[in-house]
Amino acid sequence: MNNLKNNKLAKRIVIALSILSIVGIISQQVENSLDKEAIKDYVQENFKEDNGNDEHINFEIGDRDEDTFLEYIGF
Repeated sequence: MNNLKNNKLAKRIVIALSILSIVGIISQQVENSLDKEAIKDYVQENFKEDNGNDEHINFEIGDRDEDTFLEYIGF
């Protein structure tokens, strides 16, 4: 009986991790398909370039490659 509960729990954990991984991979694909230059131009034309603390927006932050597996799957 206890073995059956462990099997169900293990299956649920595997399913949950699989779903999270798939969602992360899809989000990365969507992010990579965005036209970053068009977004940058839109933001520069329609928003103020600094916040209230005189800190400028750094557009290069999102241009780096993912370094770890967790960053690759979107976490």
